[in-house]
Amino acid sequence: MIKTIAQATADVLGLPRPALYGGTRCQQIVRARHIAWYVANRCYGYSLSRIGFRFRRDHTTVLHGVRLIERRLPADAELGETIARIRAAIEHRVATRPVQPTPVASGQPECAPPAEANKLVCTAPRSWWQEQNDRFVAAMRRAHPEREVELRHG
Repeated sequence: MIKTIAQATADVLGLPRPALYGGTRCQQIVRARHIAWYVANRCYGYSLSRIGFRFRRDHTTVLHGVRLIERRLPADAELGETIARIRAAIEHRVATRPVQPTPVASGQPECAPPAEANKLVCTAPRSWWQEQNDRFVAAMRRAHPEREVELRHG
């Protein structure tokens, strides 16, 4: 999902996604990187460490970027609109992405539509559940708002 956030940020701001991961200190790219970090952390709940790992940065660097965006947000209406467009792009990507089941043996969740047409049942191994908490269910609810999502422990 962090990759999706980075791609949506790059698309909305007209930048190549690899630029967000690079070490470029160009103001436009740094601002885009900080916005992506803000969206990942504050809007989708990803930890600073996880975001830092994905962007090859220390968690304190990510925290600094998130705080910069938080400070600028109240005074910058355009920034708020940009973040709203990024979130809309992310939601569109998640909603239009087909659900592709992964075997449970690999330690990842398996999703399959059950007999009930309005329900999506997901089975996940216990270790995966402990690690991911409710992120998977939240993502599935965003991707399939018309369905009831239930998570079963495998």
